[in-house]
This record gives sequence, structure tokens and C-alpha cells, in this order.
Amino acid sequence: MRQAASRLVDEFYPAENRDTPAKLVLEHDRLHNGGDDYMLVKEMSTEQKAGLPERLPTYQAEIARFAAFLKLKFLDGELAKAQDPMAP
Repeated sequence: MRQAASRLVDEFYPAENRDTPAKLVLEHDRLHNGGDDYMLVKEMSTEQKAGLPERLPTYQAEIARFAAFLKLKFLDGELAKAQDPMAP
């Protein structure tokens, strides 16, 4: 399952778009942003905590983009196949 999830993340990020600060990373079967904010809030510096509300929408938007990618790939694709009797 981890290999399949890893392939999906790789497919989501084309090679030329791998350096976004909110990039999602699959690590130990957990999907998270690979940025500096991936830690417990209690371990963050005061500066990191202060800026988190400004950065959080960026991370939320990235996971929403990934969710939309998965929906299009699996749900919409399956619906299209179900509606087309000639689809393989």
C-alpha cells in the first residue's frame, strides 16, 4: 500500500514542481507537508508559532489540491467508466 501511495504522490508532483514549500511527503505511512512546520506545536519556536496562522492556509490548499487529484483520478474516472458501456 505504501508503494501505491508513494506513486500517487509522485504522480501528483511532476518533476518540475517538486520544490513547493507546502509539498506533501509520505513518511512512515503518514502524509504531511515536508516543510519546517511539520512538528508538534509545543516544539516550535515562538517565531514559528507566530507565523503559523499565515502559513496554514497554504498547507490546507495543498492537501485540498491532492484530494481533488485523487477524486479526479479514482472517483470521476470510475464514474465515467460506469456511464460508458464500451469502456474497458
